[in-house]
Amino acid sequence: MNENGTASNGPILSAVVTGGSSGIGAAIVARFVQAGVAVVQIDLQEPPAAITSSAHFVQGSSGDARTLKRAITTAQGLADRFGIFCACAGISNPGNSLHYPDSEWQRIVDVNLSSVFFGARQAATAMEAGGSIVAIGSVHGHLGFGGRAAYSASKAGVIGLVRSLAIEWAPRGIRVNSVSPGYTATDLVNRNIASGAIDTEQLRSRIPANRLGTPQEVAEAVWFLASDASSYVTGADLLVDGGLAAYGLPLNG
Repeated sequence: MNENGTASNGPILSAVVTGGSSGIGAAIVARFVQAGVAVVQIDLQEPPAAITSSAHFVQGSSGDARTLKRAITTAQGLADRFGIFCACAGISNPGNSLHYPDSEWQRIVDVNLSSVFFGARQAATAMEAGGSIVAIGSVHGHLGFGGRAAYSASKAGVIGLVRSLAIEWAPRGIRVNSVSPGYTATDLVNRNIASGAIDTEQLRSRIPANRLGTPQEVAEAVWFLASDASSYVTGADLLVDGGLAAYGLPLNG
């Protein structure tokens, strides 16, 4: 595959995407399909018809070994080479750290961090001719956010995991990177805006780009890291946040 998102004359690739039924995950699935990649996506919830018509679906948990094996085996049978794994599944549940339930902490770490490791390991084992692994981090993994300790810790863990796996697996021809989105206009975020849970004016005042991102913008960054356009990039985290993490003091005059 080339950097323009079109199929090359080389072997046809297949990919596995976790959490691909909605939001950023669905946009990633659509971008891979546009590029001519055969996609198998894993999710607990069944995707809309628009996704099932263009990508194969395996229902289950992104951290379950049998589910991962079924998805990877399916991907191997769809193309000449299974070469892309994207770990996008993630959850969040804000709460006061002093009273945060132990079970909820563990659930978020399991889904957001442990499943990335287990999925990446299975994918790397199956990538006999090398490949690209892309994990979804978050701007929350770079900055402090009150009431988001579990989520922020899990996403910071993803970024650290990516660096370590990149070093380990480079000799196997496997690149490992992450994309860290900022606030993105997914259906969930839009519902929180509509309900008043997110103050858009306050949020935009902290984003130099003065707007939220789109799932498609995140998907383009993921495709860059998945494709041959980033063939010399590994162990990197790409922020797609409109400048939020770089924000210092506002411009005066």
